[in-house]
Amino acid sequence: MRFVSLQKKILIIKTGMIGDVLMAVPAIRLFRSRYPEAKLSLLVGDWARAVIDGNPDLDEIISFDETIFIKKNILELFKLIRKLRNRRFDDVFILHRSSKYIVFSMFIGAKRKIGYDLGSISRMLLSNSIPVFKKEHEMDKCLKLAAFSISGGIEYDDKDKDMKIYLSDVERVEAAKLAKELKIDFNHLVIGIAAGGAKNPREHFPHKRWSASNYGILADSIIDRNDKIQLVFCGSPDDMDIIRGVTGNMRNSDKVVMAAGQTTLRQFAALVERFQLFITHDSGPMHIAAAMGTPVISVFGPTDSESLSPPGSKNRVVKANIWCSPCYSDKGVPECENNHLCMKAVSVESVLKVVNQRDSS
Repeated sequence: MRFVSLQKKILIIKTGMIGDVLMAVPAIRLFRSRYPEAKLSLLVGDWARAVIDGNPDLDEIISFDETIFIKKNILELFKLIRKLRNRRFDDVFILHRSSKYIVFSMFIGAKRKIGYDLGSISRMLLSNSIPVFKKEHEMDKCLKLAAFSISGGIEYDDKDKDMKIYLSDVERVEAAKLAKELKIDFNHLVIGIAAGGAKNPREHFPHKRWSASNYGILADSIIDRNDKIQLVFCGSPDDMDIIRGVTGNMRNSDKVVMAAGQTTLRQFAALVERFQLFITHDSGPMHIAAAMGTPVISVFGPTDSESLSPPGSKNRVVKANIWCSPCYSDKGVPECENNHLCMKAVSVESVLKVVNQRDSS
């Protein structure tokens, strides 16, 4: 005799890059407030799992290799579908603007499927869909869908937009030990810089990065201006060539702390939480720093700051007003006919001006 669980089972699908997943955290919180007794599961890519681990609003995190969709790995797709079908979900919420995940949701076996309105495919395959607009912030799109699941409307508390990475006390203690080993002195004004990033297993976006030479000139200028500031260069092992390009022409390279390549993602989160400021471009480190409550200055060019930059008055965007920017869409970045002018036109002086404003405040 099979016993049927009366507990509602909900699957949230949110894949993509680190920032995509972090911008869904407020929506996950809203789902939990609506379904306090439900079993809430999240389907997420392996690449971004580290930023969502430990989230108390989730009962289960199911991670997988997202490239199985790109490579059309039918065997692995069937394995994933079987794993999800065995969980017997009642509802599936698709926080992803992709028709492939709408089609994929059809095989999971849930009674109700809700996602974004992508046209006829949404109306044909989903139980309900909600409209989203190009200039809406990604966080708002996720919150709208969560609100719809609650009331059938799309209104929500606009104040609840805190991204968050949930770290344990043990992780913070370990990060403090690492900071000591790296000689990060929190008696100084500590500013982090991430010149790399903008890369994941599916896509590589070098055109989102501000130039290594600009980062080097900026770092020298900050150090020259205030000897009470300590700069910490952050990044993954994959970023080391980029960072060497930054430090290679610096006059003050001996005065920076090299944390790049020395931390896991969660160790980086624990370190950046204690920084007074973080400078980067549209990338995973930008979202991680913002999620840890650190003020962020971010350089934007081909991507849309209105929909992707960290919200909040303490975070600042620096960009050039170039007619063709932003050009990024769900299909990627088109071939640039202007030699990536949107990033090259962002001067060191314009970023340094914002740094000085943040420093003085």
